[in-house]
Amino acid sequence: MTHSSRTHTTALGLGCLTLLGIATAASAAPTGFEFEATTVDQSTWAVANQDARDLVSVKVYIAFDDPLDQLVIVNGKPGANISVSTDDLLGFFQSAVGNTNTSETRASVIIDMFPCAGADSYVSIGLLNNDSGTDAIITTGMDWATFNGGGALESLDTDQGGGWLVTPDDHQGDATDGHVFIGQFTVASGSTVTATLNYMYVDNATSTSIEIDGAAFSTVATVENADVGRSDFNGDGKDDVLWQCDEVTDDYYTSVLAWLNWNGTDAGYTSAVLWNADVSGEIPAAWQIQGSGNLLGGDKASILWRGSAGEALVWTLDDDTGTYSSSVMYSAGISGWVVRAIGDFNGDGQDDVLWQCDEVTDDYYTSVLAWVNWNGTDAGYTSAVLWNADVSGEIPTTWAIQGSGDFDGDGRDGILWRGGSGEALVWTLDDDTGTYSSSTMYSAGIADWAVRAPRDIFTD
Repeated sequence: MTHSSRTHTTALGLGCLTLLGIATAASAAPTGFEFEATTVDQSTWAVANQDARDLVSVKVYIAFDDPLDQLVIVNGKPGANISVSTDDLLGFFQSAVGNTNTSETRASVIIDMFPCAGADSYVSIGLLNNDSGTDAIITTGMDWATFNGGGALESLDTDQGGGWLVTPDDHQGDATDGHVFIGQFTVASGSTVTATLNYMYVDNATSTSIEIDGAAFSTVATVENADVGRSDFNGDGKDDVLWQCDEVTDDYYTSVLAWLNWNGTDAGYTSAVLWNADVSGEIPAAWQIQGSGNLLGGDKASILWRGSAGEALVWTLDDDTGTYSSSVMYSAGISGWVVRAIGDFNGDGQDDVLWQCDEVTDDYYTSVLAWVNWNGTDAGYTSAVLWNADVSGEIPTTWAIQGSGDFDGDGRDGILWRGGSGEALVWTLDDDTGTYSSSTMYSAGIADWAVRAPRDIFTD
């Protein structure tokens, strides 16, 4: 955030704020803007109200270093007009039923009836809604018609300014949680919300009203994926255990089930049966589970299957009963290659699949590549080639991939290699083209010891 500030006592007005006297310097101050992005779930919306975009709602806060500071005005003024805009070509989302400019007209009872109204773009000082009936926000001089149509939020008259305010006595602008909510802006995922505004707050330490002019922010509407466990199949934040029956004489041979929601006690879990071979027939032996990870970038881990011809298929649990959705990652097959690891190699919050060519007669024998940025469709990924043996020569067979993990805490999973004498080496992807950095974890080697974790379950 860039801003300039003047310390003085002001009358509570908009546009032309009357200077009444000089005050002493404040000991506390705003610390910038904070943002909270949330993916908009349209699954409960009426079809007529659904938006073709993947929407993200961005809540904007002004942060303070004293929880007793009070925000009272967000405004424009002559020569410093307020403006909140987006590069989304369809503009800010505004539902047909919400009719919400400010938090004063926003109510949970309406949102319960019309869920689309929950995604409306609107402004506030301190309150997410007016369920309490106490919202005292006042607005003046704003071009709500343009904003309601999805356009930028600006003052009607740039010579006079405009904005929204409360009085200090209302206390809804108190920075109780270290910040004060000023608005929600909903746009297509990946779009940018940009603003320039002025605001005034009451400094707790000096009891003076302080103006901040020309405060600005620009934020991209993206939701960072939670750190989903590689076997958190139902998205509850806890890893689960996946089982498959491998006794060929058993009626349940090839059946698949997951133990979910374990409470820490003996048999204290929910058993979700994904495939019951006694009912649906055996899964062909050609199809093998390769591992699991957050392959779709949501809040659940998925199960990666591979067919004998190298086809790749993904199962994602729908609920705790065991029902699942199946997505084809690659139908054509990638023969002569094996999965070596599943991890978030490019740090985008979505797990990727690491392959290595193990066909000794192939020109690409020992080559390594990663499928990144999968969009959930057949072959809808980027192939990042880390090592091309046809160009750079074969990797010595004494070196083997052990698994993957975020070893240095940079948000990207590295690939752990082990040499014939026990040396440990880590490759970390630099970008989606396949370039990588190599770091030595241990050069002397640790003989007679085997890596047990992190070690992907499909690695021999």
